[in-house]
Amino acid sequence: MCETLVKHLSTSEIAAAMGVGESSVKRWIDAGTLSAEKTPGGHRRVTVSSLYDFLLATGRKLVAPEAVGLQGPAEFPVAAIEVCQTSLRGGDVSTFESALQMLRLAEMTPATVIDKFVYPAFQALRATCQHPSEECLVLHRAIVVLQAALSKTLAPVGVAPGDASPRIVLADVGYEVDGIPSMLAEAAVWDQARCLQLGTNVPATVIEGALETFDADVLWLSASGPARRSAVSSDFHRIEARASRAKVKVVTFGSALPRMRGETETRVSSFGEFRGFVAAIGR
Repeated sequence: MCETLVKHLSTSEIAAAMGVGESSVKRWIDAGTLSAEKTPGGHRRVTVSSLYDFLLATGRKLVAPEAVGLQGPAEFPVAAIEVCQTSLRGGDVSTFESALQMLRLAEMTPATVIDKFVYPAFQALRATCQHPSEECLVLHRAIVVLQAALSKTLAPVGVAPGDASPRIVLADVGYEVDGIPSMLAEAAVWDQARCLQLGTNVPATVIEGALETFDADVLWLSASGPARRSAVSSDFHRIEARASRAKVKVVTFGSALPRMRGETETRVSSFGEFRGFVAAIGR
């Protein structure tokens, strides 16, 4: 996988991967639609990132991804997680973005990329840090990398949820350094719903106000981190009561949230499950 990320693709490889003639690929390059570089010998070469941008902009697909070194999902999960984790640890936005682009080129959905690669990579990195410590610098930098890469590689292009789409408020009320799930949840449903992202360490009063102001249908609440269940319990049940009165469905995720007292809660264990929940509801 590492070799694929830095590989420069030939026009014949791209043609085979897309199921088109090589002359078509050369025309796209000459027209500036597909970015490429030229070798000293005059041969056109394209990066994986440039190919990704081209496919995203034109809506085209790869019919034979193996022609450009992109194996199927079952063949590279360990390598992909390692690349994601290493680039997060080093604050390497470019490599992390390229890894996500490669996974998307292999026809993985955003939710699958998040569940199988992005979140496991962050969790592995989180396991090395006993917060608070010097290692937290790495985690905070990784969160910045995640925010930059998610919007660039997983956000839909030219697709905007309509007024009839579900409206979702997302917030994390747990440990701040563990608040990444609220961002990942939003990325998993960007094309399905209108989202209001409140971020991490959000006070109950802010969440309560957002439910009414945003006319929310769904509230995503997440909380993770050591010994946080009792700390968020009182606020959590206060938020639950407000959501119940407003007839807002509550989706919860994470190890630090107490169980709800009512029956309005749906607890999910993956971002794909959350996407399925959103797909099943309507305004």
